Amino acid sequence: MHTNWASGVIIDGGAANNVCLDFSKGSSCIQTESEGRLEVVREKVLTCARRATTATKCECMVDRQLYADFRVNDTRNVFRGGADMRNISYVQVPSIHPTFDIGYEEGCHTDEFYEAAGTGYALLKSVG
Repeated sequence: MHTNWASGVIIDGGAANNVCLDFSKGSSCIQTESEGRLEVVREKVLTCARRATTATKCECMVDRQLYADFRVNDTRNVFRGGADMRNISYVQVPSIHPTFDIGYEEGCHTDEFYEAAGTGYALLKSVG
């Protein structure tokens, strides 16, 4: 299983595919199993962006937000999900990232998951 991944979305890309834009905006996320690996993967993604800007004669501005890897007490547990709370696990406070059944098994961050999360079944499972 790969533990490094990058995803991206075009947030503002214009209204038609045959128009040269003055401005476009995208957002990407890079996650790795460790902070040490993050810089390696991040540099690969930035290299792609730099080469694209050179080829299209554009500018690329990068706003950087870093999240640490997730620290666990038991080495048998490996957290592979995407969570902004990873940094919290480095502070001297307990942290937990639980999951529970809401009646949808295909993963999260999809429209179907969003709809399943709004059902009565999911509400009952979340509040007990």
